[in-house]
Amino acid sequence: MRYILFIVSCFFTLTACTPLQQPKDQSSDQVIATVNKQTISAEQLQKRLEQTSENKTPSSIDEIPSDKKEEILQQIIEEELVLQSALDTGLLQNSVRLRREIMREYFQDRFNQTTKPSEEEIRQTYEHQKDKLDRVMVKHILLPTKKEAISVLNRYNLNPTKKNFAALATTHSIDQSTKESGGDIKWFMYDEMVPEFSNAAFSISNVGEVVGPIKTEFGYHLIYLAGDKRGFEKHKGSIQIHLAKINQTRLRKEILQDLRKQAQIQVAKTNTNSIGKGVDG
Repeated sequence: MRYILFIVSCFFTLTACTPLQQPKDQSSDQVIATVNKQTISAEQLQKRLEQTSENKTPSSIDEIPSDKKEEILQQIIEEELVLQSALDTGLLQNSVRLRREIMREYFQDRFNQTTKPSEEEIRQTYEHQKDKLDRVMVKHILLPTKKEAISVLNRYNLNPTKKNFAALATTHSIDQSTKESGGDIKWFMYDEMVPEFSNAAFSISNVGEVVGPIKTEFGYHLIYLAGDKRGFEKHKGSIQIHLAKINQTRLRKEILQDLRKQAQIQVAKTNTNSIGKGVDG
């Protein structure tokens, strides 16, 4: 006979006078409810309360009323009842979606604890790969002679705005591939342009500044820095995500290897190619 044993009223009477937040060795094993011999601990409830509280911190749990705490405990009990029923009926075993969701939660819990890269790891990765990470975006005006480039630059300096630079590029640039867009050259790495152009573009410190005339094999360039993705801080977030994924892949493989070592796995000598194929009548 299935039964549900609640050790609730005493628990909430105590927590009304004493903060739920206690040293882990005292509270983590405290049983506050039992559902068909499956225990629910104070630690489980505490974690759920932390998720529920407005500030999502242990110190904010005391602000949750006792009746709300009991309501949340009842939710945990109902979840346990449904979980047990799902196990009894074979739902978890037969649902691919649920099995994958359980795997995702299983690994995610371990990933959160161990796969976050350190600041030093992130910085070292940036230093090793910054030539492939750092990018700039520019507008440019290409002119056939230095004299013409200086003349256009002087006209820009009378109204040094991005809009004016784009208008001058549309009117005067001989680069047919960019003049209609106001001289736009989208994000590029240092090695993607001829050295003279890249040296000039990457020498500009601030967005909105202009350098030139710069001579290349194509003519004389005026270069306006329109966007800047250089430096550690610009790439820190993406590097952290990248390293975390690498760590997760490695840890996932290690966990599965350990689970296999601890398990007894037997695979029948059945030709898997025949599974799912119909039988001729």
